[in-house]
Amino acid sequence: MEQNSCKAESMNIVIIAVGKSGSTGLYFKIKNSLPRRTVCLFEPHSLDTETKQLMSQGGEELFVLAKVLAIHPPNPFPFQEFLCFDRRILLTRDPRDRHISALLYGLLESPFLNDEQKMGSFLELLQRKEAKPKSVSVREIHEHYMKLMDRDDFPEWRAQYQKIFVDPLFEIASTIPDVFVLKYEDFVDDQLRELENYLGFALKGQSVVDREFSRVERTRSYGGWKDWYTHDDIEFYEPVFAPLLERYDYSGEWDLNSMPVIDPWTTSEYFVRITNERRNRDVKKNSVAVSGTQSSGPGLGRRILSRVSRLFVK
Repeated sequence: MEQNSCKAESMNIVIIAVGKSGSTGLYFKIKNSLPRRTVCLFEPHSLDTETKQLMSQGGEELFVLAKVLAIHPPNPFPFQEFLCFDRRILLTRDPRDRHISALLYGLLESPFLNDEQKMGSFLELLQRKEAKPKSVSVREIHEHYMKLMDRDDFPEWRAQYQKIFVDPLFEIASTIPDVFVLKYEDFVDDQLRELENYLGFALKGQSVVDREFSRVERTRSYGGWKDWYTHDDIEFYEPVFAPLLERYDYSGEWDLNSMPVIDPWTTSEYFVRITNERRNRDVKKNSVAVSGTQSSGPGLGRRILSRVSRLFVK
C-alpha cells in the first residue's frame, strides 16, 4: 500500500455524506494517501476538544481527515464546526441505489436483531426477490422493513424523505462554501482527477476498507437499481428521488432491465453475513448468541436457507 502521496505541509479534509453512499471507501482512499501521522476521525458527531485545539493552533505537519454523516437524526448537522476545514467534499450517490443499500443494512440497528422470526421473514422476502425479481417490488420490501421496525408512518414516508434527506443535503451544498461535490459513481470508476486537483495531491493510496468496517461494503458498483425496482415502484418513488437526481445531474429516466437478476451474494447472503457479524459482536458484549447454549432457537441461516447456512455462525 502506497502511503503519503500528499506533499503539503498541513491540511484538514472533511468528507460529508449520507449513510450508504460509499463514503467509507473514499475515507480510506484519502487516508491511505496522507501521512501516517494524520489525525483521523470516523463519523464523529462533533469535533472533540483536543482536535479543535490542534486545529486552532495550526502549524506545520498537522493533517486531519474526518468523515461525517450529514444526516444523523435527531442530531442536526453541525455546520459551523466543519467550516474550519481546508477541503470539504460532499459525496453523492444515485438515491435509487442508495435506497436499496439502506434497506439491506438498516435492520442491523433494530432492537430485534436476535428475533429469528422477524429477521427470518425479511430474509425470506429477499429470497423471493432473488428467485423472481419482478414478483416482489421494492415498495413491498420497504413496507415490510418499516413494519418490522414497528413504524406505521409509511404513507408519510415521502414527505419525511424530503425533510430528512433532500433538504439537509441542499442546505449543506448551499451553506458550506467551496464544497467539492463528488459522485460515488465517479469514485467507483476511479475518475478522481478533478478531486485530486481540488485537494492538491494525487490519491495513490488504496481504498481498501479496514476489516472492522468491511460490513459496509456490498457491491462497490452502481446501477443495480435497474434490477430491483418494478414498474409499479416507479409511480411511488419517482417523485421522491427526482429532486436529488436533478440537483446532482443523474438521469431521471427509469430504464429498468427487462430481465432483472438479483445476486444472492449482495442480497440475502449479504444480509446473512452482516447479521452474523453484528450478532457475534454483541455476543462479546454479553448479548444473545446467534446459536449455542444462549440462543433461544436455531440459527437464522440454518433454519431459513440451507444453501447459505455455511455463512452463519455454527
